Amino acid sequence: MRHDMQQTEQRWAMAVESAGFGVWDLDVPGQTVHYPPQWKARLGYPADDERDSTATWRSRVHADDLQPMLAALTGHLDGDEPAYTMEFRLRAADDSYRWVLSRGRVVERDAFGRALRAIGTLTDLTERREQELLRLERSLAEAASLARTEALSRLSHDLRTPLNAVMGFAQLLQRRIGSGDLSEQQRHAALIEQAGWRLVRKIDELLDPARD
Repeated sequence: MRHDMQQTEQRWAMAVESAGFGVWDLDVPGQTVHYPPQWKARLGYPADDERDSTATWRSRVHADDLQPMLAALTGHLDGDEPAYTMEFRLRAADDSYRWVLSRGRVVERDAFGRALRAIGTLTDLTERREQELLRLERSLAEAASLARTEALSRLSHDLRTPLNAVMGFAQLLQRRIGSGDLSEQQRHAALIEQAGWRLVRKIDELLDPARD
């Protein structure tokens, strides 16, 4: 029987280690919490099997995440929420942060409904978060590339239209110089100037990013 129990414990320990999964047991009045040695070791902390002060572990929660985490936990301990669930960053022994998902429930209350004991799990989400960040960065890069391509396409169209007019009327004017039709030549010259000013305005827009 003892051998079977040892094998079961070993299998459980291996499952916890490979899945980045830890079970916590919170003594609410005593303000202590128990984590399995494998979970502590995963974060680089001494792999003892003793209870720790909740203040010790809460001091390892990222400053931006501590108050939301405490609010969610307190809401459940006070009976306002049916369960406790929160994602937050937890500092490892090397001062790096790992994203974790903490979930739990109160399993014991006193006669007045005050929480005495809660049990839950911690799941390491760091790898998943990193993958999500990579996907987001890739999506942003693709969106930026597409926006750049579309912007260059619009710019090319906006510049080519007046430039084609300049080139076309200049060639027409060159062929008709000396023909004696001065009014027609003046009209072509005016159109060239008009297209030129359109190019100047477009260049000004490009050089002035604050301009609408």
